[in-house]
Amino acid sequence: MAKNNLNVLGLAEVRWKEQGDFWLEKYRIIHCVNAKAGANGVIIILDEKTGKRVKKVVQHSDRLILVKIEAEPVDIVIVQVYMPTSASDDEEVEKVYEQIYELVAIEKASDYLIIMGDWNAVIGEGVDGKSQFGYDESKSKIKSTQKGLGP
Repeated sequence: MAKNNLNVLGLAEVRWKEQGDFWLEKYRIIHCVNAKAGANGVIIILDEKTGKRVKKVVQHSDRLILVKIEAEPVDIVIVQVYMPTSASDDEEVEKVYEQIYELVAIEKASDYLIIMGDWNAVIGEGVDGKSQFGYDESKSKIKSTQKGLGP
């Protein structure tokens, strides 16, 4: 994280057996898992400075975790998500979307909100090929491409 100048890192599908909130050297690790199945699981890792500014943690489920960080001018709310795969039924997917809504609805509207994670998104049926999201090779602009879509 330090090498890439990251303050916060989210992980999904970690499959740990116990949930918790602990420090490992200079990093705070907050995780929420499904202890019975050893499946799914979400983690938020914070650097030392950010980890010390945590105001609130909601270890909601093995698919959702919320961390609120004290910041200026307003607090930052981070939700790490692990969405069901496309093989899951629509009810399960809708349930997770509802839970995300419930989690963020409790927080102040003025807080900065970051929802990140593994969305298990599918773009078009049977569309395979090279895709890219982020800075291009020159690191000068953002671009997104998918075979048959975009530049």
